Amino acid sequence: MNQLRRRIYRFRAKIYARLPKNRSLFKVGVLCMLALGILLYYKIRTVLPEFFSGKEEAVHASSGNTVDGDGSVGTDKVQTSEDSTKVPEDGYLDVQYVQSDIRPPAVPSAKPTGKPAELADAQGTEKEPSGEQAIETGTKPAISLTGLVPAVYPKLSDIVGKRYLLSNLKQLGYLKDTFYIVNQTTKMTESNFNAERFLKTDLSLEKKKDAPQILIYHTHASEAFADSRKGVQADTVVGMGDLLAEYLTEKYGYVVLHDKTVFDMKNGADNRSHAYNEALTYMEQLLKENPSIEVIIDLHRDAGAKRVATIQGKQVAKVMLFNGLSRNTSGELSYLPNKNLPYNLAFSFQMKLIGDEMYPGLMNKIFLKDYRYNMHLAERYLLIELGTSNNTVEEASNAMEPLADVLAQVLSGV
Repeated sequence: MNQLRRRIYRFRAKIYARLPKNRSLFKVGVLCMLALGILLYYKIRTVLPEFFSGKEEAVHASSGNTVDGDGSVGTDKVQTSEDSTKVPEDGYLDVQYVQSDIRPPAVPSAKPTGKPAELADAQGTEKEPSGEQAIETGTKPAISLTGLVPAVYPKLSDIVGKRYLLSNLKQLGYLKDTFYIVNQTTKMTESNFNAERFLKTDLSLEKKKDAPQILIYHTHASEAFADSRKGVQADTVVGMGDLLAEYLTEKYGYVVLHDKTVFDMKNGADNRSHAYNEALTYMEQLLKENPSIEVIIDLHRDAGAKRVATIQGKQVAKVMLFNGLSRNTSGELSYLPNKNLPYNLAFSFQMKLIGDEMYPGLMNKIFLKDYRYNMHLAERYLLIELGTSNNTVEEASNAMEPLADVLAQVLSGV
């Protein structure tokens, strides 16, 4: 041990012998240089946020973090979103697996032919999934229309004045504390968060029988749950989309298009960092082919601790709505415009209020992030985080009927 200490002392002595004579000034100089480097780094992040975000949607929660129901932060190393990948000028995207399903099937004219025209290959046929991308459909559980029953069918006018005072809802601080989780990368502003305007926004939808009005899709179609069977699509968010589509169709009579395109896997490898960009190009074409669509639902599941509520004796995965504000703490992100933002915010707010009344415990607080997440595609756009990776398939399935009930109530023009 003494020999080791002597070697360390000799090594230190050699280093000190090579330092400048005035060592205190040298140390001060090093510290100043470090401080200057840190200041420059944060200045660049503030002035040029797109340099660090790749000029596109970054992560659902900062640096891959996700927010749990209690506001704590968990992590998911693959929880990434829109990125900086540039689409080739011809618009071609090599989407490997596309399967669209429209309900009711008696509307073939509205059903897309798979990929949009410019995304199909030269023969006009789909590329079959292979290897890790192969997905078994599995046995789809029959839906039950006699499951959970809402406590009430409320109107917004029943809620405001009884549960909440309008004077409180007009206060930004009260609104934030009561209804939202705000990521540290963004902030709420009074110009965007006007509860009185949210309550007056007409989101009603007149049902049509000959064309799809509601689109369900999944930017991250590979997201599964704690006990999901590997390779079984019914156990993923796509399977939950099937259930939601069935409830909306069979219980409420909406014509629903469920698009099962997988954007977050490509050639058997993870493609999450490109998923939002590829989904945007694909969805723009799909909406051109189906102009009757007025409601878009991007159904995900989050990471972090399990979020579950007990509703009428059933364990139900909590539903967290998500809004991208197209702004960070420094101001608006001009390269991600969203003219539909006021409607997006009104839609999630009304869903939260109505959901809390119909199924107490179902709705988590609304999560706010700085980017856009393709929410500019429609006024009535919901990005939904259905539970987390620690919820079970059964808990997620149990949430689909009450979610359909809440959505139908809001779309009825309450």
